[in-house]
Amino acid sequence: MAVTEATLVYLIDRERVCLGYKTRGFGAGKWNGFGGKVEDGETREETAVRELQEETGVSVSLRDLDYVAELYFHNGAGEAGDMHVHAFFTGQWDGEPREIEKMRPQWFGFGEVPYADMWPSDPHWFPRVLKGERVRCAVWFDARGERVLRHQVARMQGTN
Repeated sequence: MAVTEATLVYLIDRERVCLGYKTRGFGAGKWNGFGGKVEDGETREETAVRELQEETGVSVSLRDLDYVAELYFHNGAGEAGDMHVHAFFTGQWDGEPREIEKMRPQWFGFGEVPYADMWPSDPHWFPRVLKGERVRCAVWFDARGERVLRHQVARMQGTN
């Protein structure tokens, strides 16, 4: 099965992060960053900018993206297949996040992130990037994508 390359973007305002609540489709019922699949001919940064615009209505420039995590999700027999995800933070954007048909944005303090309602892998890496660390993380899920079987997290050496 082919590996899907995707992005996630998180809006950061001081000690707050904007997450999106997925109302339908893959990941429905979970809070997550904003993002999606890298299209042919796009860089991961271009994908991050496009997906953030589509899912929140806000605009960000490529130079304002901060690469914070490289994530590998091994999904076994799950519907998504394996994913290679590039996560970015941005503290500079134009516009206000707005709700769209499949995503509802909401701000959370760093100490109030709803990990119980996020992907089960997120508690293994997301708190570290909120503290300023850059990480590489590999996660192996069960076949249903509901439970982490094992994970590895390491500090990223340099930036990609």
